[in-house]
Amino acid sequence: MRTFTWISVALAVLIVVSILLLVNEFYITPQRVSDLAYFSAQLARCYQISLNVERLISSVESYMLHADHRYLDDFRRYSLETAREELDLYNTADSVTKKKVADLIEENRKYLSFVEKEVVRPEPQNSGRSNASLRLEHEYFAASLRDKSYLAVSAARDEVDRVSTSVMAVENRKRFFLFLLVLLLLVLLIVGSCGVVIPLFVQNSHLEHLTVHLRGAVIMTDQRAIVRKINTAAEKLLNISGGAVKNKSLNEILGHFPSLQNVFQPLFEVILYKKQLSNYQTVYTYAGRKIFLTIDYHPLFFLDKLTGAVMVALPEESQRDRSLLFDSIEAERRRLSIEIHDWIGRYMSTVIHSLDYVLRQNGKELPESVRENLARLRDQCQNAAMDMRSIMNEIHPYLIEKVGLIPAIESYVSHFEKTYGIKVYLYYSDRAFTLNRREAIVIYRIIQEALTNVAKHSAATEVDIYFSVQNEMLKIEVSDNGGPQKELVEGTGLWGMKDRANLLGGDLVYGYTDTGFAVTLTVPLVREEVSGEPD
Repeated sequence: MRTFTWISVALAVLIVVSILLLVNEFYITPQRVSDLAYFSAQLARCYQISLNVERLISSVESYMLHADHRYLDDFRRYSLETAREELDLYNTADSVTKKKVADLIEENRKYLSFVEKEVVRPEPQNSGRSNASLRLEHEYFAASLRDKSYLAVSAARDEVDRVSTSVMAVENRKRFFLFLLVLLLLVLLIVGSCGVVIPLFVQNSHLEHLTVHLRGAVIMTDQRAIVRKINTAAEKLLNISGGAVKNKSLNEILGHFPSLQNVFQPLFEVILYKKQLSNYQTVYTYAGRKIFLTIDYHPLFFLDKLTGAVMVALPEESQRDRSLLFDSIEAERRRLSIEIHDWIGRYMSTVIHSLDYVLRQNGKELPESVRENLARLRDQCQNAAMDMRSIMNEIHPYLIEKVGLIPAIESYVSHFEKTYGIKVYLYYSDRAFTLNRREAIVIYRIIQEALTNVAKHSAATEVDIYFSVQNEMLKIEVSDNGGPQKELVEGTGLWGMKDRANLLGGDLVYGYTDTGFAVTLTVPLVREEVSGEPD
């Protein structure tokens, strides 16, 4: 392993050096290209000057041959253009080309002077010269001018060739360094495969062996939510075969096994948000049997890239104890409610009836102040009896056993509206749900807590409660119009509601909507016998 490390470090250093050299070549290239463009422009000017020189000499020769003043006009035009081009090139040329251009300018000056003095306006002493001698002298000046023009073009061409060679050398070095960089990266990848990938492969083999023998139910997916692995414990716990879920997407699996919705749904969130979810409690219902599960969901990463997700589920052993505890608490609450009704309620009723009797029989004979005090005492006793009834309902919703869940909720809603001034609307398609007493009480408690939270923490004026049944699932949504989203602080009330929902094998979610806060309870309607319920 240490050898792989040293080789990797050496390769990394070579890669860095290659990158720096390559960056340097890329930095030099624009300057070389700029130089090439500059010298190419100079060469183009030299060619233009050489062309004008030829036109200039040709116009003079035509004038000497035909004595036509049109050729003389061409001569003067080309002489001006040539002089202007030579001056512009001289001002912008490099030192080597500038010397050649200066010689060309001097030779052009001599040629123009000869033409003006000897050809266009010959001096009197030379007026008798023969055409042959004049042509011979003109050819001499013309040849000298052509030679200087050729030297200027050659100097500019040499500079272009030199810079072109430099640009090609830079391109060749860039190709070499790119090839070297790719080669070094390939070698580093091979070394990394030996030093990293192989150990990871070995670790993955150990992990796979460990997964198979874990007591917990393990299911692994890739980043596309396709199940890649399921161990034997998961097959037994969820009562599904590996062949039915392997290499299939979660959506496809849920289409065949809707009962796995609560188990697999968090996997989508883990893959989407790349965050783990620990100690998630839910209930898996299959063939009338409820299994309480505690599940951990974890995203899987390789080199900081999501590669999938894994869930590890264990049956909740303490759920039976929680059910017994709930039944014990509700039984004690029922006993207290009955005690309050049978004793305190009986005495309160006797006091109220006695005061009514006194006011009816002796009200006219009593002083007015005494009669008013007795009437006020009677009203206070009546209010106390009503408050006592509300307390009894808080302790134990006795109406559930007499008339059912919906009527009991309607009674509580009526009291809630009078107490807090918040309007509550109930929506349902059927007043009768086939629920056992424990389920009805738990649902009643959750709705009760949800409305209490609205009164305590929301500025809502209205609350809607929707009951619906789909696919053997009872869904209850409590939503208010308390306004836009605020910072959500989860307290014991929300935790207790979720814990009660888990007790029934259901689920409870909550959060802000467009209008306010909403709590949604989902409870399976699959029936099971609940033994040991107190009468």
